[in-house]
Amino acid sequence: MKHLLKTVILLLLISSCKKETSGDYPVDKSVWDITDYENVAQEILYGTPDGEKFPTMADNPEVFSKLIDKNNVTQVLDDESLGLNYRQEYSEKLFAVWRNLIEGYSIKDRQDKFIYPIEVVKLRDWGYFIQIKYFKLGNDAIRKDAVDPQDSNVQRVIGENKQTIIDNFESGISFLTEEDALTNEALEEYSIVLKNNYTTLIETFTGANYSEMKETIDDILKKIKSDSIKKSLNEIKTLIESKQTADSTSVEEAS
Repeated sequence: MKHLLKTVILLLLISSCKKETSGDYPVDKSVWDITDYENVAQEILYGTPDGEKFPTMADNPEVFSKLIDKNNVTQVLDDESLGLNYRQEYSEKLFAVWRNLIEGYSIKDRQDKFIYPIEVVKLRDWGYFIQIKYFKLGNDAIRKDAVDPQDSNVQRVIGENKQTIIDNFESGISFLTEEDALTNEALEEYSIVLKNNYTTLIETFTGANYSEMKETIDDILKKIKSDSIKKSLNEIKTLIESKQTADSTSVEEAS
């Protein structure tokens, strides 16, 4: 009987711990709205007790996986039954949530290593995904609201927006100066993140100037040690060069 009582108590304690871990997060909700994201970010960054860790893939995968679930985002941002301006505003607010989260998770220990290396990489992946959606929706909204979408001023603003996201993504390559702060596992993961997201960037925002990004890639390749990162960077560089060649050919044919 005593053994049974101890077992019951132990199960109750385990159940209680699990409830405390995910009880403040709406993990059972099928799709999070902006308020959910803002509340979750607030709870993680400012509600986590001192000495305790933020939700991670290892310790609390239910919460962290829900947080960076791209499908959750696309159910709103790709839903054409919703207004374009509404989706653009949603993505803008989501982008702000991401900025706060990536700053919070990017803390380091006394050895200058990321405390959350895998989570930093996965959050960057989520952030790149959101940014592409955000800037594309923004440019689509500008075209929709313009009297003449081909007007030079409209095209100038669209071009500036394209350049802004390219500059943002360039900082994601400069981030690799932090290579030594990442684990090997995180570097392998980031090599995939780079290839997937930067390919989507280049294919989505065509006709923009990627020259500075290519120069940054060249500079980082001189410093980086990870072979998988080198491979991804070289593939991105090759894609940029192929697009530049195609653009030059199009200009020559047009003239």
